[in-house]
Amino acid sequence: MIAGYPERGLELLEAVLKELDRPLPKTPWLGLLQLGVDRLMFRARGWRYCERLLEEVDERDLLRLDVLRTAAFGLGMVDNLRAAGYHTRQVMLALEIGEPNLVGRALAAETIFAGSRWTRGRDAWRCLEESKRIAARQGTPLLRAWSEGAEAVLGVLSGDVARNVRKLKSVEAAFEEHTVGTSWELNSVRMFRGLGLRFLGHYSELMVSMEGHLRDAERRADRFLETTLRRASSVRLLAADEPDLAQVELDASVWPDPTRGFHLQHFWELEGRAELDMYRGEAGDALQRHAAWLKLHRRSLNTAIEVVRALDLYLRIRLHLSRRVVHVSHSLLSARVLTTRLGWAPMSYARVWTALSWAGIAACEGRNTDSHGHLLEADRIASAWGLDWLREVSRMRRGQLLGGRKGSVLIAAANDQARVLGVANPAKLADVFAPGFETLTGDR
Repeated sequence: MIAGYPERGLELLEAVLKELDRPLPKTPWLGLLQLGVDRLMFRARGWRYCERLLEEVDERDLLRLDVLRTAAFGLGMVDNLRAAGYHTRQVMLALEIGEPNLVGRALAAETIFAGSRWTRGRDAWRCLEESKRIAARQGTPLLRAWSEGAEAVLGVLSGDVARNVRKLKSVEAAFEEHTVGTSWELNSVRMFRGLGLRFLGHYSELMVSMEGHLRDAERRADRFLETTLRRASSVRLLAADEPDLAQVELDASVWPDPTRGFHLQHFWELEGRAELDMYRGEAGDALQRHAAWLKLHRRSLNTAIEVVRALDLYLRIRLHLSRRVVHVSHSLLSARVLTTRLGWAPMSYARVWTALSWAGIAACEGRNTDSHGHLLEADRIASAWGLDWLREVSRMRRGQLLGGRKGSVLIAAANDQARVLGVANPAKLADVFAPGFETLTGDR
């Protein structure tokens, strides 16, 4: 899996899992059914456990736990749905075993799983508190890093990005300096930190961070991490006004055919190519050009992950608003429906995306007063949560609506702040994040 050959990895994993009488589900829908059964069993069982010393545990149970955990982590790189079933089984087995370090680690993993599905759910936060309690009592470096990492990841997913991106940097250092054999954990921390920096719009920091991580991934022949980081952070190259280099990276990164399984790596490529089209001003027919992959993504069940669902909706809204015939087509209606759905997401960044989307829709319809109100709301939320680039985007768009000297001053100030964040061409990058205002600038 790490070497970038998920199909071969799945074959080997399936052979091992058959020995445990837990073969891989053959289809996504069978995986979803199995996950439902597993989650019901877990809910009925609860988090009860009888504490035991490691030497009291049957070695066969430890082996089963190791296989289930490997299956969950390995599948989590490419197929979150099937990974979730094995994750649930390993949590239940860890509770049955009862050794505190194993329980604490399993509950930290459950924190991330539950939080990725629904950040508002109480289960994720309750799991986190129990994992932190065990980590404080046991005091082992691995368990402390797991617990702190789970807290930071849950914070990023739930929208408290700025504070938890800083925390993830210290968690990464803890795994590097005080643990061994934790490449999966390090990969995960680096990916979530990169995602957080994207949400904040701290592109200079993202560029520096990714350069180091990509060199390390290449050195370790970790094609999984290399491909994921290149595709998921291609916007950093747009921020640097290097669209040609962004295309080279997207073309060079290799992953298996999406028709044989649409993984998150395929979604990151889809998002990267669509944003590249928008940056170049070539998004007029991008919706049609990317339609096949958009359809595959919706069928993949990746959108069971709350943040991926929000990203998918935001991408499709922007593609609709970027169409050349947006004002005479069904695209505005589609954008309205998608924006309504995006508005159900509670995370801070999704709320800003929603406000920017409503502003773009209103601008397309010539309702500048309404558009200005939505942009003020985007500015308010972005400022409150430290989403710096989105704040400057909302101010640039407000400046366009206001016009005159007042508008020019607002745009100039936003451009200055954007360049501090590492955005070389703020106007072009704003077209990626807040389309629908082109008629105000004469870009089309």
